Order: sequence, then C-alpha cells, then structure tokens
Amino acid sequence: MQAVESMSIVPTAAALGAEVRGVDLAERLDDETFRRIDEALSRHGMLFFRGQDITRLGTAARGRLGIGRTFQRMELADSLTVADNVALGSESALAGARLVRQLFAPRAEWRTTQQATREAMTMCGVSHLAGNQAGELSTGERRLVELARCLAGRFDLLLLDEPSSGLDRDETARFGEVLRTVVEQRGCGILLVEHDMSMVMNVCSYIYVLDFGRMLFEGEPAAVAASSIVRDAYLGSEELATTTVVP
Repeated sequence: MQAVESMSIVPTAAALGAEVRGVDLAERLDDETFRRIDEALSRHGMLFFRGQDITRLGTAARGRLGIGRTFQRMELADSLTVADNVALGSESALAGARLVRQLFAPRAEWRTTQQATREAMTMCGVSHLAGNQAGELSTGERRLVELARCLAGRFDLLLLDEPSSGLDRDETARFGEVLRTVVEQRGCGILLVEHDMSMVMNVCSYIYVLDFGRMLFEGEPAAVAASSIVRDAYLGSEELATTTVVP
C-alpha cells in the first residue's frame, strides 16, 4: 500500500503561525504516515522548512529547528510519570547536541523545563495526572500527554499522525478542542494527518484530501464539504451530511 504517490503542500506564510492544515486519508495505513512520507521524499522529493532544505536531516536536527511530532502508535515511556514524559519534550532541543549539557543542565535551564512542562500539561488538561505512570493511563489520556510533550518543546510546527486513533467520539471532540486552543494561544502551525472527517473539518482551516496516495481535492472545509469529487470518491453522502463545519 502506498501512502503518497504525488503530493505538494505549499502553505501560506500563516501556516507556520496560527493555523491547522489537515491531510485526510481515505484508507487506513498500517504504518506511521509521516515516516512513510519522509522515506518517499528522501528518494524522490525534497522537504523544506523556513527556506532550509531538511530532507536529509535526522529527527534530532529537525527537532532543534522547531519541528515536533506525535505518533500513530503512541510512544510514551510507560514506566515514567506523566510529568517526566512531558518534560522530555522540553529537553528535546538538546538531543543529539551536547551530551554533557543534557545530563548536567544548569539550574536555570532545569527551571525552564519545569515551567514548560507545567504549562503544557495545563493546556492539555492533564495536570491532575502529573504523578501517574504513563502506563496506567487510558488511550485518550495518553494522546493528550503525547501532545503535551510536543507543546513543552516549544516547537513552531507540529506533525500529528492520526491522533484520534483509538479514541471514542467524546475523546476525539476533546482532543480537537485542545488543538484549537493550542493554535489560539500558542500560534504554532499544525499539520494533521487524520481519518476522522468530523475532527478534520472542525479543526483545520485548509484540507488536502488523499485517496490511496493520490490527491483528490484541496481547499477550505466548506469547499471540501461541497465537493462532489470528495463525496463521490469516499466520504459518502450520509457522512458528509452529518459533518458540521465549525467556523
């Protein structure tokens, strides 16, 4: 199965600011979507961030430039507390740089990490779970903790890979509300890969619709909802009719 055959995302300047862009997939992939896209780009394309070619850069180097991500299959340290997991996001700016500084951080840097951790947990509504081990959490709570870890890193662009996977309707709605709050309060850009059309329509300001790796349509939510191409291809009139676009 091919994740992306041919796709070009050229965001406006605002996309690196307070905006969420969505990639809605018709088929459910059995692997990490961003990883597969990254592998395809390394062979056949190029990836730029703020005018810099980052196609060949490793994960740590991209993180230091301001790109954070969550995973389709959640990757939390189950034996660590929620607070410790979230703090890893703040410490990620040191990853792959100076090992000694990462192990023996100055007190001021430690205080900065603790503050970023508290702020991220508050924004995601998981402060009450700070002392709990990550392995004890529900799927919905784990998704929010993973998002908080990204926010603690002060990244400028977040790549979210199917964050509603495993969530029920209420948990998905709550996650979507958190994303809207993040954009309003932090002003970061978000690229969201998702199957849940309701979440995509309610959270994203611009949507790319893919079907088995081919671009079907792109546009604002209202245009996507009105598109006969999208409707006929895989949305279905019933699902589209029950999807409400939140302005």
